[in-house]
Amino acid sequence: MITPLAATVVTLSSCLSASAYFVSAAGNDSASGRSPAEPWRTLSHVSGKRLVPGDRVLLRRGDVWYESLTIPSSGAANDHIFFGNYGKGTLPKIRGSIAIAHWSRAGENVWVSRVKARDPSAGAPHDGQKAGANGEWPGGSWFEHADGRVTWGNQEKDWPSTNLTRAYDWVWHDGHVYVFCETDPHETYAAVHASQRQQCIHLNNREHITIDGIEMQFAQSKGVIERYPESELHDLVIRNCAVSYIGIKEGAAAYGLALWHSDCLVQNNVIHDCGRRGVSYNTYETRGVTYENVVFENNTFYNGYHTTSFDVSCGGTDTFRNFTFRNNLVYEEPHIHTDRPEGRPSNSIYFAGERARFEDFYVYNNIVYNSTNRAFLVSDVWRLHAYNNVFYGVNPRTKKSFNAMVQITRGSTHFCNNIIYGNKRGANYPLLLTPQGKLTKWLSRDHNLYFQDEASIRFISPYTMSQWASYTRTTGLDTHSPRPADPLFYVRADLHLRPGKRAPGDMFVTRDDFRLRPGSPATRAGMVVAGNETDMDGEPFGELPNIGCFASVGAKPKPKVSVETKERARPAARARRVAKPGAVMMWDGRLRERITATLAAGTKLSFYAQSMQQRVKVLEMDASGRLKARAGPVAMNIEWERLTFKERGGLSSAVSGDENVDDHLMTAFYYIAAGAEDAARGHVLRAGEFAAMLDDFFEEDD
Repeated sequence: MITPLAATVVTLSSCLSASAYFVSAAGNDSASGRSPAEPWRTLSHVSGKRLVPGDRVLLRRGDVWYESLTIPSSGAANDHIFFGNYGKGTLPKIRGSIAIAHWSRAGENVWVSRVKARDPSAGAPHDGQKAGANGEWPGGSWFEHADGRVTWGNQEKDWPSTNLTRAYDWVWHDGHVYVFCETDPHETYAAVHASQRQQCIHLNNREHITIDGIEMQFAQSKGVIERYPESELHDLVIRNCAVSYIGIKEGAAAYGLALWHSDCLVQNNVIHDCGRRGVSYNTYETRGVTYENVVFENNTFYNGYHTTSFDVSCGGTDTFRNFTFRNNLVYEEPHIHTDRPEGRPSNSIYFAGERARFEDFYVYNNIVYNSTNRAFLVSDVWRLHAYNNVFYGVNPRTKKSFNAMVQITRGSTHFCNNIIYGNKRGANYPLLLTPQGKLTKWLSRDHNLYFQDEASIRFISPYTMSQWASYTRTTGLDTHSPRPADPLFYVRADLHLRPGKRAPGDMFVTRDDFRLRPGSPATRAGMVVAGNETDMDGEPFGELPNIGCFASVGAKPKPKVSVETKERARPAARARRVAKPGAVMMWDGRLRERITATLAAGTKLSFYAQSMQQRVKVLEMDASGRLKARAGPVAMNIEWERLTFKERGGLSSAVSGDENVDDHLMTAFYYIAAGAEDAARGHVLRAGEFAAMLDDFFEEDD
């Protein structure tokens, strides 16, 4: 008989662990910060603390800080320093502005702030193309409405105040902000925000950092920034954050996120209204660094003024390798004008290798809608893999003339299973272009669906849709692609006519708008792509995949709730069980031993990664528990502490022996800790009489 580990006398002694620090706008920096009842108050206090690996700094939801946060310390490879939130309500906000609510009349329809403010333009030219004498980049002003909507201030005027002639005009002079308003701005707006600080969060070149669930707004130049010049940095996670209203429109340095960490994950964020780039992964000189293993996934970007989402480029000759962009939604709202000064044309996604070495870029399952410039602009990327993306239409208000919706120059490219839909009537631009003399090497280009809603417009220069047979015969490309046809999305053709002003947080389009209707020519017309086996929902594409982002056809079904499920939901829920720290330590040790033994035996090992919504193959594990893994073609390192309890349960199940009671107890423990009682049930039954021991590993969370 196998004697289970849990049947031995185990004392779960307390162990040293990192600390959690709480921060509230109503706190006190003299407090301990160790509990929600004794929180610190300021971010400057956090910035001055020495943190250790595993520490957590939690900002109270619903609170607002008008200051910046500088990350004071690095974590460790298996123990990030975590910056997140606690409590209930909206995300905690870090604002790089001063909120002005009280005004005095300074002339006809001109008002001056009663509080003093530093110059939002930092002494720099108002067009944002140069920094000021102190090296700071100029910022702007924004007008916050009572319902939470925000309107950009017009580009700052020159003094005197008589230059303020219309709504949202503003100027700074002699320590005060002046605005145009026909009535007292306090009665018209909730606040006027004037940028006062360069960034909301300064990473300070720290490594092994996670930023999770924080909102950043109204900075002069950056939402999140590294320290310049670039250096070799590793291991950064930014997820579940919101970044908006940064810099000035088309300013030379106005970025939501400005990063150059390798081993970087940017996930589940909403980033919009950034003056230059949503995410800037740009380096400007040769540093002898290889930037690699970077993943951007499940983010939403909208309303750009130069590059709406990802802008990856290099001014030197360094190497950028293994960048993945998947499951992102990028769009422009219809009220975005591209005539100056109210708007700027914006590329949706932009990669420019130029003299650098850009290689192995993976672009999967992204939706780009209503671009005001190129939807996808690429140059000098070697082994670019662009699969199952949707590029739909151009903003009908754009006034910029550009070459094509998708423009790929030089490098080498796989381009398959994509949909490109042209909707700008009367504009003679193609859907896909590789300029003559700068041709990319097509490693493959097939199983794509093209459509121009005006048949006389070129779909691929110099061919119109009626010349499809000539195009495929002459080029040898797209030989298995369906003939050009309407893909039959659920998105309405007149979507761009929807009003642009909605409640804050409302999305103009959703991923579901780009599902295929029954009868779509994209149905089962794709090819199997190694490394992109699942769609935006995490559902497998199967052996006959659709073209586009979704494996299924038809509107997304609403989840069905059975009568049995409803009945089970009626009794009062049991208090959630929380795993004791000592129990986690004990079972983690055993699981690592089992993983090591499994890999040493040459047995294949994989688990379902919730964050990536796909299975991940485990290749190696080091002494710290870091997993060397692969998801399709994407290699990655996964720190043990980033594994959720449910993911550990999946690993435990994969290494468990059918007759090993300890293994079943271990797997049940992780699933119960994850709140996945149904998944735990089978392992509890197999543990038999020893399952009663599980209660010793948990405490009730009231």
